[in-house]
Amino acid sequence: MSEAPTSLLTVGVLLQYTIPLERHELQTCATLLGWKEGAFVISGLPYQEGQPVDCQPGNPCVVRYIHEGKVVGYRSEIRGGQLSPEPLLFLSFPERIEEILLRKHPRIPVHQPIMVRPEEQPGAPFQESPAVGVLQDLSIAGCRAALTGAARWMAPGASVRLEFELPGIGHVTNLAGTVKNLSGSAARPLIGLEFQFYRTEYIEFRGWGGTVQKAIEQFVAQRHLPSPAAARG
Repeated sequence: MSEAPTSLLTVGVLLQYTIPLERHELQTCATLLGWKEGAFVISGLPYQEGQPVDCQPGNPCVVRYIHEGKVVGYRSEIRGGQLSPEPLLFLSFPERIEEILLRKHPRIPVHQPIMVRPEEQPGAPFQESPAVGVLQDLSIAGCRAALTGAARWMAPGASVRLEFELPGIGHVTNLAGTVKNLSGSAARPLIGLEFQFYRTEYIEFRGWGGTVQKAIEQFVAQRHLPSPAAARG
């Protein structure tokens, strides 16, 4: 590629790591803190379920992040880590970086439980019951879900609140949304939802911080990339 790797590195960007282990593939996140040209990249030490990830020197990994509307990725190797005086992780410096231009709102398939409840209306005599189902696809702008039953509040334009899991990242709660379309049957309606960020939503993170919008953006970007084998060193 024409750009040098350093032109695609930005301190403070959230890095996503895919680390192959003996029995499974670990996906975790940490913040880029700096680098030494041609030598190494430094990030925060990634955590999982409140515990630092056991990053052994020599372990291969794939690093991904978003830079100016593009997903950037490269194959790397763990050089070492430390817990004190600051928890840090050292990675090999990229020799080659792959870039993928994101579509405006790429959708990825998912299969996670979701709860959808109607927005509370001031002065309403009773509270409508929430609906549960399965999240089928997700983008940075919205999602589609198959629910277990219809309710009278389900109609295009209705305001709702959402709760679902982003595997490996955290649990999203109280995310505002708008019903954009409704299809399927009364027994199993398919509902299309558009997210409305920065309205008291929050996320219980698995070892890193940030907004719900950024968490969804990173989750979608990570799964929108080609397989690690496509990012050749």
